[in-house]
Amino acid sequence: MTKMKAVRIHAYGGPVVLFHEDAPRPEPDAGEVLVRVAAAGVNPIDCNVRAGQLRQLLPLIMPWTPGLDFSGTVEALGSNGTDLKVGAEVFGKADLPRAGAYAEYVAVAAANLLPKPAAIAHAYAAAVPLAALTAWQAIVPKGSLDIEPDQTLLVLGAAGGVGSMAVQIARWRGARVIAAARGSQAAYLRRLGVDKVVDPADLQKAGQVDAVLDLVDGEVAERAWKQVRRGGAFASTVGPPSAEEAAAREARVVLTSTQPSEAHLAEIAELVASGVLEVNVTKTFPLERAADAHAALEAPGTRGKLVLTTR
Repeated sequence: MTKMKAVRIHAYGGPVVLFHEDAPRPEPDAGEVLVRVAAAGVNPIDCNVRAGQLRQLLPLIMPWTPGLDFSGTVEALGSNGTDLKVGAEVFGKADLPRAGAYAEYVAVAAANLLPKPAAIAHAYAAAVPLAALTAWQAIVPKGSLDIEPDQTLLVLGAAGGVGSMAVQIARWRGARVIAAARGSQAAYLRRLGVDKVVDPADLQKAGQVDAVLDLVDGEVAERAWKQVRRGGAFASTVGPPSAEEAAAREARVVLTSTQPSEAHLAEIAELVASGVLEVNVTKTFPLERAADAHAALEAPGTRGKLVLTTR
């Protein structure tokens, strides 16, 4: 059995349960591709699964490797064909609860991959899929917030990986964007095109908005409802928005659960390649320091994306 290095957990817990160790190298099944991973994005859901917060929803077979986002090179092809060639540079998204991309190799469905934009490095491509798809699917398609030009969007948790993409996508749609974030993050968010930054403790300074995108949940999200105009909309990626608040304001609610979409990711890739969407990688860590990356992501005030690199 061919071996590789991977980061795995053998039990739920804090970042200390992440072990960099030998693991069997996967083989691609029919319709799949084996990718040699150059970089893997680090996402809050990786931390949530590691900690056991989703154990009822996503039971794991231990030992298990985290990691949804990745970028790398096609190493081998399964049967049933694909247009991809061995040696092609690709990026994409693995599928939970299957073993993920915190590894030297990952096997995924060919439909989950796209050619990597030549203009961006692997570390930046790996930061795109989950964060950008989540933001896109909350803002753009019919049935989402479906933000239109001249509307005002308030983003809670705007400086994180998803938030950084969300504010740029909303601006690209022609919206006015207000970010709820710490003062230390204000300059970063203004560089991304945010029109106004308000402290999460002073959401009333945002005034009335057409829509809220909640990426944080909790007490801040509860207070954000006061800013939604009658007939507005409230979307969340972290929990069902309040039905009572929605009824009181005759507002539409959207619960975004990120779905694989080659079409959406292709549109995002075009915007990244053309420079419309800036990919913000705050820090990279070598694969063996995955525990440090998780600890950094769970610390207050994180902005942009953190990425693991294999070489």
